[in-house]
Amino acid sequence: MNRLDIIIDALESAHHTNDTGVMGLTKLRHDVALAAARELKALQPVAYIDKKGSLFNHTTHPNLCTPLYSLLEQGNE
Repeated sequence: MNRLDIIIDALESAHHTNDTGVMGLTKLRHDVALAAARELKALQPVAYIDKKGSLFNHTTHPNLCTPLYSLLEQGNE
């Protein structure tokens, strides 16, 4: 399980006992955080980098390269 899966799992299993929620999270903030984590999980790599620092638009060897993701908001690119 990667870190993003752990965050999503924790947010999905958080139990709200009152209006303030768990650890002071309001339900709205909790739902926004969960939606943002799910959006990040759905991202596709925009490029790859190998161990030498060379960048590629795509790769036929994804296990040998680290994927890179754009975290820019839509419309702010």
